[in-house]
Amino acid sequence: MAKKSAHGEAFLTYFHAKRGVLMSCHEDGVTLYRTPFSNGWKLFARKKADWTIEDWKAAKRRSAEQQPWWAREIRTLPSRATLQRWLEDSMCEATCGADVEHDGYGPGGSPSWLLALHLI
Repeated sequence: MAKKSAHGEAFLTYFHAKRGVLMSCHEDGVTLYRTPFSNGWKLFARKKADWTIEDWKAAKRRSAEQQPWWAREIRTLPSRATLQRWLEDSMCEATCGADVEHDGYGPGGSPSWLLALHLI
């Protein structure tokens, strides 16, 4: 497991919708990811040696900007216990906080957490 604090300050945190993970990009050129099931942060990638840190940061920001609006706002993930409760219940929460059906979308199109995390 990667220690987030070992990589300095995160300059960018966002939810990667296609991968269903929370991404954290750090000043030292390391990108970490986490899911509700990963038991902490994991190493996703390191900056390539031939990239300047400025170019790498710009590329990471562009990647974040390509995510859906709702994914760019996410900074934390629901717990495993919360996800389990939602799976057992008839309703769950959308990434915007609205109550929705498991396969539903909140106002403005934000998906349920179960959809966003690719659990259904």
